[in-house]
Amino acid sequence: MKSVTWLVFVFIFIFSAIYVFKHQKYSKRIEIINGYTVNFSVNKGEDLEFYLNAQVDHKKGVVCIYDVHHNIVDSLTLNLKKQVIGTDTMMYENGYQYYYKHTYNTSKLKSGIYYIGNIVPFLVKEPNLEHSITVVFPYGNFMALSNKGGKSFVVSNSSHGLAAQRLSLNRIPEYSNNPFAFIAWMTKNYGHKNLNFISDLDLENSENVAQTNLLILFGYQGFWTIKERQGLDNFLNQGGRFLAMCSSLITFKMTYHPDKNQLTFTVPTRIHDSLLDKKNASTWNKFYANTKSIGCSNELSCNPKKLRENRGAYAIINKKHPIFKGIEVDSIKINTQNGNAIDILNCNFKEIPEPNRSKNDFVLKEILAFDFGEIQKRQTVTGIFHFKKTVQSGEIIVIGNEKWCFAENMENEIISKITSNCIDYLGSNTTSTAKLK
Repeated sequence: MKSVTWLVFVFIFIFSAIYVFKHQKYSKRIEIINGYTVNFSVNKGEDLEFYLNAQVDHKKGVVCIYDVHHNIVDSLTLNLKKQVIGTDTMMYENGYQYYYKHTYNTSKLKSGIYYIGNIVPFLVKEPNLEHSITVVFPYGNFMALSNKGGKSFVVSNSSHGLAAQRLSLNRIPEYSNNPFAFIAWMTKNYGHKNLNFISDLDLENSENVAQTNLLILFGYQGFWTIKERQGLDNFLNQGGRFLAMCSSLITFKMTYHPDKNQLTFTVPTRIHDSLLDKKNASTWNKFYANTKSIGCSNELSCNPKKLRENRGAYAIINKKHPIFKGIEVDSIKINTQNGNAIDILNCNFKEIPEPNRSKNDFVLKEILAFDFGEIQKRQTVTGIFHFKKTVQSGEIIVIGNEKWCFAENMENEIISKITSNCIDYLGSNTTSTAKLK
């Protein structure tokens, strides 16, 4: 009788063990569907807070941390539960509202872009690196343009043709045109230097660039806050060097609310964009043109006798300039349409455009390479420009083309070489650390 009882006990134990094992979903490597971070950008050593969504519940599954080259650099063990997808019609404003939050300490990582499970990106910054090159990742701009949840700050990219006035950062943005390719290029070519990465929203805090010698912007950087704008001006005025590879730069004025993890923006109207309503104005050129800071702007145009066609290449004017060192060609083939433009002296120039030096009193305003563009049947001159506001301020190089940093272009030998030349020129000519006030 005892043997029968013992056999029954063993049978129940084995059956229970099999049942528990099958239903608790132990996994060596968790498959992640999506996720988002609460604090996309953190200082090295701080905790990253994030939410992940998996296909099924997992207990003690491993989630790997990858660098921008997709190499595993760390891992963590999580009890991961499937998130409940909400049906909130205002998810763009209220966020995804996932329930199960996790944390990861970043003390093992140097400044850079990383991925949770090779899916969810986050940024680690080291603002105390002395005499650093600081690259600005356009996180806030991606959020401004992303219609995840139904709306963005762009009418044509929003449900019912109505743009949002508020956008939550607790969303999963779409990182279009692979912005991580340029980050990978920078870490490969300049990882041996004091290389720091921050987000565009980090520009609100002056301490994030207090030790920076060279500030680099790339991609779409059209949406700026007042604090970001003031910080850039102070940085340049105190000798900081600046390289921008952007088509639309400092165009719209938004506001960042870190307490709500939210962005706000007023869609342009005649009332809000008037000079009499600076507080609510939504475009910078209505009350503080970006030409006063960086010398160029995408809306600058003139009325020629005859429109000249875009040539699909930047014609190099000054081949002796250091940024063209080792470049043998006379033009740089690239899609130059819709680029940042410069104000020129004569719209009907014969061969080479001359910048209008009568405005803004810049001590240096030079066109290094150019192509023609068109906006509303008016002529624009886009290209590569070299500026310096005052004798004391830092030098500025603007390559007016966000496509310059697309993956396929960074693989181009000529474009890659010119980019390196720009960084080396601006970096080597910096004599003192610029600090923000």
